[in-house]
Amino acid sequence: FPVSFYFWCRGDGDQDVRTVETSLDFLAANRIRSISVQASGKSGGGATPAELAAELKTLQRIGRLCKPYGIMPCLHPHANTR
Repeated sequence: FPVSFYFWCRGDGDQDVRTVETSLDFLAANRIRSISVQASGKSGGGATPAELAAELKTLQRIGRLCKPYGIMPCLHPHANTR
């Protein structure tokens, strides 16, 4: 069995959350207990405070969705570094 899946946020919080949400039943059925979530990026790097706040909101929503499934979302350790 796979141990994790990778999700890349595209910068549309609602769509990014839906992508994870529609995958949760599959992940749980296959005993996957963690996912990696890559924050969105942009050319030139460097997120503004507003962009960071939006990313955090999306990641919090994903975390709340994953919790009942026993799935731990893990933030991929860099953002805006394309």
